Amino acid sequence: MLMKNLILLAVFLVIAGSLYYTEVYKAEERAEIERTAKLIFNVDKDEINSLTLSVQKEHGSGKAHLELSKNDDGLWTVKQPVEDKANNGEVDRLVAEITELQQTRLVTDSPKDLSEYGLKEPISRLTFKTKGNDKAYELHMGRRNPVGYTTYVRRFPEKSVYLVNASIESYLTKNVTDLRLRKPFDIANRKDIATLSLAFNSGEKILLRQQEGKWNVEKPFACKLDQGAVDRLADAFRDLRVDYFITEEPEDIVNYGLDKPALFITATFFDSQRKPVSLTIGKEAKGKQPDDPSKDLAGWFAQTNLRKTVYVIAKYQQEKLAKSLNTLRDRTINPNIDPRKVPKLHLSFNGEKPVEIVKDGHRWRVTGDKGFVCDKLMVERVIDAVSSLKTEAFVADNVSSLYKWGLHKPTLSVDITKETTSGNEVISTHFAWKEKKMVYVTIGDKKSVYRVKSDVLLKLPELRVSLLTKRLFDIIDKNYVKLVEIEAAGLENVCLERTKKAGETDSWKLIRPAAQKVKNNKADEWMMRFRSMKATDYLQEGREFNLSQFGLNTPMAKVVITPRDKEKEPFWLKVGAITEDKLFHYACCSTRDAIFKIRRKDAKLFLAPSFLNVSSAAIKDDSTGLYTPTAQEAKELPQAVFLTEKGVFRTILFEKEAPNTIANFASLAEKGFY
Repeated sequence: MLMKNLILLAVFLVIAGSLYYTEVYKAEERAEIERTAKLIFNVDKDEINSLTLSVQKEHGSGKAHLELSKNDDGLWTVKQPVEDKANNGEVDRLVAEITELQQTRLVTDSPKDLSEYGLKEPISRLTFKTKGNDKAYELHMGRRNPVGYTTYVRRFPEKSVYLVNASIESYLTKNVTDLRLRKPFDIANRKDIATLSLAFNSGEKILLRQQEGKWNVEKPFACKLDQGAVDRLADAFRDLRVDYFITEEPEDIVNYGLDKPALFITATFFDSQRKPVSLTIGKEAKGKQPDDPSKDLAGWFAQTNLRKTVYVIAKYQQEKLAKSLNTLRDRTINPNIDPRKVPKLHLSFNGEKPVEIVKDGHRWRVTGDKGFVCDKLMVERVIDAVSSLKTEAFVADNVSSLYKWGLHKPTLSVDITKETTSGNEVISTHFAWKEKKMVYVTIGDKKSVYRVKSDVLLKLPELRVSLLTKRLFDIIDKNYVKLVEIEAAGLENVCLERTKKAGETDSWKLIRPAAQKVKNNKADEWMMRFRSMKATDYLQEGREFNLSQFGLNTPMAKVVITPRDKEKEPFWLKVGAITEDKLFHYACCSTRDAIFKIRRKDAKLFLAPSFLNVSSAAIKDDSTGLYTPTAQEAKELPQAVFLTEKGVFRTILFEKEAPNTIANFASLAEKGFY
């Protein structure tokens, strides 16, 4: 039984192998034979070593007669109409198209009149030879077939006419510009370049030298360069490509503006045996192409020191090469500064006495009488802005006077002290808002003037106060406070004292409006909220405030805090009018030379202190003639405090008489509906 199965398996394998050989392998072989039969030329592309292309009629790129040959290294050379290196990639693609060219249909074996197919005087003739063979292969290309994307061709001297894919037309109508090497300089790597010199018709001359992969400027003066920008300039010179070849023997270079060039560039190399190369860029090219008047010239006339040929280079290439020194300079004005290594900085506004900001542990603090804390993020933002400051334009160098740009009296001066291994270094930067959108800058030596973006820091009126921390008061804890005094509209003056007696814990005592106890947890909560109060926005800075504009000449509330430490002065906060959006109150305080906004929720700290036991004695009788509750009623009934643009008033809510209404009102009030 086993032997029988093995025999059946062997028979199956033989049959399967036979079928594969017949159906697959033979099918591939037949397909290859059919493909080969359709080839116009059955020639190996690598064997072709010479080409002649003649475009007989006005077609495609115009009239042309080209002769090319390939050397033993596989590199093509143009022999006619000029002798020059060929673009190997383009020539190889042409050769590949010819050797892969297939007929789509045999039109006729014996044409009566070749002119019917445009082959009596063909548009293009291509002749090529192969290695070790004197036989010449020739292809004639006629006109386009009016039906389908095909073109008439024939193998000369045969008479048969074929149709082939019309894409061959673009290859058989090339001119010398298409097949000639368009790269005039043979520079493998920009690191081979030792120097680059640029001379402009404006008189500007630049000499750049490369040392250990880094570029330095030697002329017209030493300055820091943008290494990437100079690398791009060197790459543009190395990769320069010709857009069009004008003439090999110019009669007069004046016609091309090459006698007085717009730009002259020379490159020398680290290899002392290698001669320098140079490029002369003349005037802008205009008019029509000599070989094809249907096409416009666009770009700039140019010439190298390697041959007399006049070229046209593209406009974008000229723009990459025509770089003035200012476009190559490093636009970073100051060195990088690590905020962690800055112990202090000075800010001076409009020539005023500088404000010194010093690092105090993890905080920044302004020195002086007030010594208030600064916004850490904002101070570091200023340091970062000065550190990363970049110029939009280099305005002037080696200046003798800064008056023209308003920098003799800068709008803002920033002196940053930076810690270094050799000691402290001061980096000075001066700003002048000369015009609305023009900010001029000079640095320590005041020899150069730069123009920067107008929003490089912050708008000047906001900068001084933006440095202030949003937190208004630097109160360490509740024991820091001795007295809290509150004056508010619709409320009798309140005085809250933090008492401390031997053998007893600290507690709060309400001195006014009546000597009574307050709940310590309520007072502690009130003080915690007061300590953490922040300004949401600074509006106006400086000592001359327009208080009436913000309702601060007759404030809705005022709070005065007296520290326990007798050496520290009391500080105050005033709450003014409600903002137009109804979300904030205007405010000012003794620790800020500014008017700012606080949330309405924070304003309630003074207009309706949460630690206060409400009684009829705490509510001023406005003698309106309306119902006034008894003292007992005032203690038991809830109250609502209304803060309006006109002032503050209180109401007692009779929840027994209207429980649903009061509950609904209280719920909406707690949710911030009003």
